[in-house]
Amino acid sequence: MRNLLAFAAAAVVAFLAVGYFLNWYQVRAIPGPAGHEDVHFDVDGKKIGADVKKGEEELMDALKKAEEARAAKEAEASKDGEPAKKDGPAKKDKPVQKEKDDAAKADFSKPGAP
Repeated sequence: MRNLLAFAAAAVVAFLAVGYFLNWYQVRAIPGPAGHEDVHFDVDGKKIGADVKKGEEELMDALKKAEEARAAKEAEASKDGEPAKKDGPAKKDKPVQKEKDDAAKADFSKPGAP
């Protein structure tokens, strides 16, 4: 529950920070009668909508470029006659079962034994 509350607080702070720098809202303090201050909070909904739409378009363009790059990489690899290599950790050539058998055969009763 605390993690969810911390996440919500972080999301609100991030929204407020991004909104401030992108001029999504303005906070103004205006002197009022009898020494009081009036605080005005103006939200520009049209700007928020336009910025969100622009962000979506940029994200879609980036995803499209990444997909095209992946497809080009696969096409180049298949042209060479070898399958495309997947990004990720390298796999060991040793079978896992052999390692398990070696560990099971180890004699741990002697000091200094592996």
